[in-house]
Amino acid sequence: MAPPVLTSPTAHDIAPEQSVGAVIAPARRTRRSLRDGGSSRPVAEHDDPLHAALATVGDRWSLAVVAELVAGPCRFNDLALGLKPIARTVLSDRLRRLEEASIITKRQYSDAPVRWNYRLTLAGAELARVCGVLADWGSRHLGDGSPALMHAMCGSAITPVYSCEQCGVIPARELQLAAAAAAVDDR
Repeated sequence: MAPPVLTSPTAHDIAPEQSVGAVIAPARRTRRSLRDGGSSRPVAEHDDPLHAALATVGDRWSLAVVAELVAGPCRFNDLALGLKPIARTVLSDRLRRLEEASIITKRQYSDAPVRWNYRLTLAGAELARVCGVLADWGSRHLGDGSPALMHAMCGSAITPVYSCEQCGVIPARELQLAAAAAAVDDR
C-alpha cells in the first residue's frame, strides 16, 4: 500500500469561522530583510514568489510558529513553551508579522486580563505543507532518516510528492519554478 500523500488543505479542513472570507484580509505586500533583523518594508513588484515567501517567513522562528499551530489553536504561553528557547519578545513579533501577512489570526479568549489564542488561516494551513517538507528533508539529510510525517488516522509514513495537473506524480528533478520558466521564455 502506498503511503498517504501530503495534500493542500481545502476549505472543509478549516473550521467555519476560518473560512477564506472570514479571516484572510488582503495581504499587505511587505518584505522583511534578514539584514535589518526582519523589519517590514514594501516588497518590490519584481520579486519572484520564492523570494517574496522567504521575505515573509524565512527567519528562524516563523515556520516554527506555523508548525506549532498545525495541531490547532494555541495560547501565547503554550506557544512559548512549545518553541523554547524563543524569547517572548521575539514570539510576540513573529505572531504580529504572521498576522499582518494573513498567515495566522488571533481571537480573544479572556477580557480580564485580555488574552488571545492564535490559529492558522487557510493560507497558513497551506504554508504548513512547507513545514512538513522541511521536516522530511531534515530527517533524511540531517537526522536519522526516520519518517518525519505520519498519518494521524492510520500511523503510516507520509511522503511529500510533487504532482503535475496533467502527468500526476513527478520526480523533483523535473520541477521548474514558474518564474524561471518565464525568464527563459522572455529571452
